[in-house]
Amino acid sequence: MPDGMGLTEAGSIPLAGPTSLQALTDVAGVTPGQKVFVQAGAGGAGSLAQALDLRAASSSMHG
Repeated sequence: MPDGMGLTEAGSIPLAGPTSLQALTDVAGVTPGQKVFVQAGAGGAGSLAQALDLRAASSSMHG
């Protein structure tokens, strides 16, 4: 944990991964071959969603 970072901030860092994975699989139900648009894809969860989707689902990502 970097100096000066509190426990609350440090604890929020790993949340992007599970959030992105849950959004793609559980909420959206993305399947291989589907096209996916990620609104605000430049943020933490959005950029990770793009990486997860392109590697795991082999779908087409836009955003």
